[in-house]
Amino acid sequence: MGLGGIIILILASIASSVVAYFVYAGFDERRGDFIKIFAPEEKEGKRGLSSFLEKYRIYILFLLIAASTFFIRAGIFIIIAAAVVFLIKKQRDARLKKEIVKNFPNALSIMKMAAKAGLPLHGAVKNVMEYSASPQIREVFKKIYHVSYTLGEPVEKTIFKEGKRLDLPDLIFLASVIEAHVEVGGNIVELLDLLEENMRRLSVAGDRVSSLMTEGRISVL
Repeated sequence: MGLGGIIILILASIASSVVAYFVYAGFDERRGDFIKIFAPEEKEGKRGLSSFLEKYRIYILFLLIAASTFFIRAGIFIIIAAAVVFLIKKQRDARLKKEIVKNFPNALSIMKMAAKAGLPLHGAVKNVMEYSASPQIREVFKKIYHVSYTLGEPVEKTIFKEGKRLDLPDLIFLASVIEAHVEVGGNIVELLDLLEENMRRLSVAGDRVSSLMTEGRISVL
């Protein structure tokens, strides 16, 4: 449902509220009758709830219809608004993920240069946080650095958790490489270089596949 549908729902909800208000005003004008029913005088005889319902059944019916219409419209509007917010968030997360994957090889390159300079893993992560050209990459590695540095958690575990949270296999794979280096040993620079090279190849292959798919769609049209 587009913007026009949402506007119609809002107007319908307002109309339902107006109807409910006028029904209430009608009851308010007959307040004296309420008093007579619940505090009857002997001259008028005794009247109970059944006579009240019988006399004002049309007003009660209108009130129930107006209230149910209002709540139904309000419920539909809330559901649509929640769906729109969810879709916007999903699209934003998809763009964020795409941007991170695109710039991830450059982040690995910065980590590799930091490791070559003799910096520890915390320092390599900090360099990415400070020098990456991608704001999205800087934000991710800023969180990794601060969580790891503040809580004293191993860098690879923090990277793994962030990769799971963002659903980014690249970060999870990086965490696995660092964990293997910590447990087994080896040259971390070579590992990062190999990982960066594979990531760049995958990125080029993905771009090529997207290009071929686009060409196929154009040829079909």
